[in-house]
Amino acid sequence: MKRIFNIVLLASFIFLIIFLVKQEYIIPRIEHPWYMVISFLLLFAGFYVSTNSWKTALASHGIKCSGQEALISHGQSVFAKYIPGKIWVILGRAGYISNDRKELKERAFVSLKEQLIYLKNSKENHLKSILVILT
Repeated sequence: MKRIFNIVLLASFIFLIIFLVKQEYIIPRIEHPWYMVISFLLLFAGFYVSTNSWKTALASHGIKCSGQEALISHGQSVFAKYIPGKIWVILGRAGYISNDRKELKERAFVSLKEQLIYLKNSKENHLKSILVILT
């Protein structure tokens, strides 16, 4: 499972590079580089928090996972969001830390639950933001 996932991930990057070359993608001139630095820091801070959320979700179900395993398995699922078939988002990180089919089922269920909690919380926060803007 891990090997197939890594092959699909690598193929996705190859197709992305081919697409960018064909489109003659040009990196724009950056007028305020500090804004970009701050954006990257916030991006990685969010990724770190998301990784800890995944590790905590596993721990709450009695599944032991190291910080490195949580980071890699969560990171692979983030990249998988851009691979057709959103099932990789759920199965990707669960597959990385599973040793057999039974563990994969259990971890995939935890991953699905965590994604649903994300959706619920982001929807609520989005609605609160809109209400604050409108008032």
